[in-house]
Amino acid sequence: MTIVAHETVRSAKRALKRTGFWTPRAGNEILLHITEPGAHLLEPKENDSILIIIDENAETIILERGAGSYAIDIVAGPNARVTYASETRSAASADRFAHLGDDASIRWVDVPGGERVTANVTTYLGRGSDARLASCFLGTDEQSNRINAVMIHAGDNSTSNMLTRGALLGSSSGAYDGLIRILPDARGCDAYQRGEFLILSSDARMHAQPNLEIGNDEVKCSHGVSLSRVDEEQLFYFKARGIQEGEAITLIVEGFFAAIIDQLPDATAARGRIASRIAR
Repeated sequence: MTIVAHETVRSAKRALKRTGFWTPRAGNEILLHITEPGAHLLEPKENDSILIIIDENAETIILERGAGSYAIDIVAGPNARVTYASETRSAASADRFAHLGDDASIRWVDVPGGERVTANVTTYLGRGSDARLASCFLGTDEQSNRINAVMIHAGDNSTSNMLTRGALLGSSSGAYDGLIRILPDARGCDAYQRGEFLILSSDARMHAQPNLEIGNDEVKCSHGVSLSRVDEEQLFYFKARGIQEGEAITLIVEGFFAAIIDQLPDATAARGRIASRIAR
C-alpha cells in the first residue's frame, strides 16, 4: 500500500459518483493505493472513511478488523482480483462499497462478532466482472445483527453469488435484506442469492427479505431463503454419544458456518471465538 496521488483519488471518486448509487463520505479520510500482490490489515475505527484503490491486474487480500461506525470504499481496476475478509469484534456499523472495473473480481467474507453489528455491503459490477459474498453471524443474549447486501449489475456478462447464514440464540435478533439489481443495459448476467438461518431459541427473532430488480429479460437470476430450528433427532444423536446439549449446539453451529468461516485467513481462531460466545 502506498500514499495515493491526488489525480488517482479524483479519478476513483468520479468512478464512484458515476454509479449513481454511492454517497460521498464524511469523517476521517484515509487513502490507500494497492499496486502489487500482498496481504494487508485494516483496523478502521469510529468515523473513519477509507478509500482503497486497486490497480489494473493487481491481486490483493485485505483483512479488516474494525470497531465503531466507519465506511470502506474500494475501486478495483480492470482484471483486479480482491479478497476482502472482515471480522468486526465489537459493536460496529460498517458501510462497504466496491466498484469493479471490467473483468475484475471481489470475494467478500464477512463474519461480524460484536454485540450490535450492522453491515452494509454493496458491489457495482462492470462488464464481465464477478462478485461473491459469504457472510455469517451469531446472535446470543439480546444481541442484534443486520446484514444489507446489494449486487448492482451494470455491465454485460457480470456474475454474482451471495450466501448469508445466521444462527440465533437467547433473545437475539437478526435481519437480512438482500438485493440483486440488474440494470437495463446489463445483459447476459448470472446472479444468485441465498439466506439460511438457524433459530436456536423460542425467544430469538429473524427477518429475511431477498429481492430481485431485473431491468431486462436476457439474464439468469434466482433467490431463496430458509429458516429452520435444530432437529431434535440431531440432539438425540449427540446425547446418545455422551455429548451434552450445549456442546452439541456448538458443534451444529460450527458445522453450519464452516463453509464461510473456512474462507477466513485465521479460521481456527474464528471458530474458537464462536464456541466461546455460545458457551457464555
